[in-house]
Amino acid sequence: HINTRNTKLYFGFFSADLQGATTISLNQWIHTAFVFDATTKQQTIYLKGVQDGQASASNALLMSSGNFTIGMNEQVNTPNNYYQGYIDHLSINRRAKSSCEILEIATLAAHFEFDSASSYTDSGPNAVATTSSTTSIISGYKNEAILFSGSSTSYFQARGFTSLGISNQAFSIIFWIKPQTLSGTLVHLSSSSSGNGSTCFSLLGFASNEAIIAQVLTNNGTIG
Repeated sequence: HINTRNTKLYFGFFSADLQGATTISLNQWIHTAFVFDATTKQQTIYLKGVQDGQASASNALLMSSGNFTIGMNEQVNTPNNYYQGYIDHLSINRRAKSSCEILEIATLAAHFEFDSASSYTDSGPNAVATTSSTTSIISGYKNEAILFSGSSTSYFQARGFTSLGISNQAFSIIFWIKPQTLSGTLVHLSSSSSGNGSTCFSLLGFASNEAIIAQVLTNNGTIG
């Protein structure tokens, strides 16, 4: 069984249980991964893409049938039997993923290649929803690229980046550009799909002197 026990992640494995080292905070989204390598019999817990605990089991998991249950385990005592909270984007893989794979899944929010095969689809692990208007896919720096016309109706929008609304969260935005004019907004952030929500500002763009500038929202609500 997999749960939290004594405020830490817990990988139940019969007589070879493994507990993580980090205390889990309440009411915050965190990425977790539990991996068992049947060849080496090694158990690993990952928290936010980083190893949080590791041990070796004496035996492989022996199981040929049964139910896969999420949110409860009646075989353990209170308060470890029932889960209260959110779970999202759960996946089960039939192999042991590497630490590099798990780090990418935990930290890559979205990846837009803008290639003709995938067009505006997110090729990252989260399948982020997107919309676009008055854009086209043309030859780019690597394969294809997205072209904006420079009009008020030309844009590409992706939504669901909840971590950008959490204080003191690190993030990176990486892309190639080939500007036809040195003006305008490159990345705009808004709490509303209309672009003018209660929180909205240009994250990246061109200043009046044609230099690229970046802005972030500070703890006191100012943009700088």
